[in-house]
Amino acid sequence: MRGRRRKLSRRRMLCSRYRAARRRRRRTAKRTPKRLSSAVALAGAALREYTGIRLMIYILHYLKAATVRRLQAVKQEAPPEPSRSSKDPERQARRAAEEEDAEVEPEEAPRMPPDEQDTSRLEGMIQGLDQKVAHTEDEIERIGILAAPLSMEVTEDIKELQANAIRDTERAVRAAKLNFDSALRDVDRAEREVASLPPPDQAQFSTTLAQLKERLQEAQGKLEEQKNVRRDYEQAAQAGKAFGDLASRLSTVEMDCDKAAIMAEPVAKTLDTNPQELSPTDLRETKEAVRIAQAKLAPIARLITAKASGLKGLMLEKMTELQARAQSCQAQLDKAQQTIDEAQSRASALPLLKQASERLAAVEEILEKMRETEAPFLMGIENLPPEEAKPALDKMDKAASLALSAVADAHKYAAEGRLGF
Repeated sequence: MRGRRRKLSRRRMLCSRYRAARRRRRRTAKRTPKRLSSAVALAGAALREYTGIRLMIYILHYLKAATVRRLQAVKQEAPPEPSRSSKDPERQARRAAEEEDAEVEPEEAPRMPPDEQDTSRLEGMIQGLDQKVAHTEDEIERIGILAAPLSMEVTEDIKELQANAIRDTERAVRAAKLNFDSALRDVDRAEREVASLPPPDQAQFSTTLAQLKERLQEAQGKLEEQKNVRRDYEQAAQAGKAFGDLASRLSTVEMDCDKAAIMAEPVAKTLDTNPQELSPTDLRETKEAVRIAQAKLAPIARLITAKASGLKGLMLEKMTELQARAQSCQAQLDKAQQTIDEAQSRASALPLLKQASERLAAVEEILEKMRETEAPFLMGIENLPPEEAKPALDKMDKAASLALSAVADAHKYAAEGRLGF
């Protein structure tokens, strides 16, 4: 009885566990949609089947290649087959006929002269070279098409597209470089062979080879443009990040340059109309405004030039526009500085001119007095008494000495004034 009870309790326990597991499975099935689980299962099966098929195809190709290589090695190492028994007369007769046909020497084809053979061979070689160069040009044109997304502005929307374009372009550049090097070697070899021909035959191929080489040089120039595509893209990205800051700073500098130019305009007008009315205060303020604008413009212009070096495409155009704006600001400042320098020169020259005018007036007055001392000799009196002639001559001598001294002082003052400028 006790054993039976134990069996019943064990069965009940197993049944309860089974029911609990079945309830858990039902709850899990309710949570997970059946369609999704079946789709996932089908996708996993398809993926496993596809992977297995690819692996099987790869193994079959490998076994096929290995078998072919093994058979070739066996054929090369195997000795000639021994003759069959004489029980098969048809096979023996066929083999004898084949041996007789092999012993009969075929008629030799008419041979061409060596020069004609070389010419025909070079013609075929040049045709092949033409096709090879055309293929290289197509590959390089394809590089430009692949690199087209890189000429657009760097944004987050097309960043992944541009990254893929960089990888594809680099692969295409490497492949095109190999094709270009191979074509260039073949052209050089053909040139050496053409150089060994007689002079009349050289002219026939030299022109074609020169044209092929020119095409290769043009293709090389296009290839060099895309050689460092990743570096160019990174430079463009960095320049794009700095473009906004440079543009805003340049706008501030442009305002300062416009202010300095506006302050220099009245100075220029006064300089043209009435230089005596130039105000030292206006000159000093204008000069200070030009100095401040120049101090702000110089570092911005250097930074823009540094960022623009090595750029290509759209970012180069933007940086070139900033450079043009900076050059326009520099032209405004140069014009204002020239006006200030001229105004300062005239302002410093005005006192010298005034003093020189005064000295000139004094010299003219002395010369007038000297001319008055000549009056006794200019009145038509030919013979003066000695007692009257001697005082007149002494007076003229003194007047002439005084005039010479005044003229010398005026010349010296004018020379010193010129040296001051």
